[in-house]
Amino acid sequence: MFVYEAQRYPKVPGCYVMRDARGRILYVGKAKRLRDRLSSYFTGTPEHPRTRRLVRQVASVEVLLVTTEAESLVLEDTLIKRHRPPYNRARVDEEDGYYYIGQTDEVWPRLVPFRRHRINKRLGEAPPARAFGPYVSRRYRDALLKLVNETYGLRACDALPARVCFLYELGRCLGPCEGHTTRAAYTRALRSAGALLARRPSAMLAHVRRVMEGHAARLEFERAKWARDLLTSLEGALAQQIVERHVEHDQEVVWLGDERALVMKIERGSVVGFEAHVVNGRGLEGLVDALAAPEVLVAPDHAGAAPRVRAASRGVESQLLSMCEMNYRYREEVGAW
Repeated sequence: MFVYEAQRYPKVPGCYVMRDARGRILYVGKAKRLRDRLSSYFTGTPEHPRTRRLVRQVASVEVLLVTTEAESLVLEDTLIKRHRPPYNRARVDEEDGYYYIGQTDEVWPRLVPFRRHRINKRLGEAPPARAFGPYVSRRYRDALLKLVNETYGLRACDALPARVCFLYELGRCLGPCEGHTTRAAYTRALRSAGALLARRPSAMLAHVRRVMEGHAARLEFERAKWARDLLTSLEGALAQQIVERHVEHDQEVVWLGDERALVMKIERGSVVGFEAHVVNGRGLEGLVDALAAPEVLVAPDHAGAAPRVRAASRGVESQLLSMCEMNYRYREEVGAW
């Protein structure tokens, strides 16, 4: 049976992974302040029956520390998609307040911004027929909404007008108001927009970059500028998080101590977890069999130990190394190995 000790958990952003006695992941969650969120589970009796059942099965809780709330949101999404925990299939309450895109339930559906449990003038009283998200920030969500609406020609007007507007003339709306498209064609466009919205941020950026390059190659300079501006907006909105990037290969980030090492696993730009290893003063030599990625990032004083091992460069790589160190020092402090 899991015994909750509040002092073992810091008041910082991060994700928590709840496991049963067999080590099976039951639930993955995110928090702006890990200690406060975990206290809501294990201090007193949870209100919801499903949460009470979850708490009874928990045997251990692992936490992964990040530096921003946006990073906790992205990391949580990665871990859920990777592990598909049984208790994450019906999460509603914990998503309150994050940014979503909703599909309206209309003859010619719209995609509109919304936040759960908030008044939304564009949705009205009806709940969305379908929801996409949550997204890491309002800026990212709004840039994404502009991208899919204008790429697939979905109507953006709250009330269907009698005549087409300038967006139809620009080729950014299919013009359902004047019958310039069929219901079947509009439904296909809506389905394609949904598939694009379901992509991870790194895949989304890669997609927009390909679109921009395609327009440029065809000398469609206005459309290339449109795609470039959208790409800049998306990248700017994602600048606050480093746990998912566009990288073509796997990486590992290593923080070495005298007795132990912590390895941050990164799959094609997405942080997927940490692994602790005993090195007993052997440094990277004690990790040779454990390191599997084609590129290993370490602090400068450990670089060059093997051909694929190099010092983390400035910028995002340095920040990833600092995040790995933060998690190492937390585990060292509370003995969470």
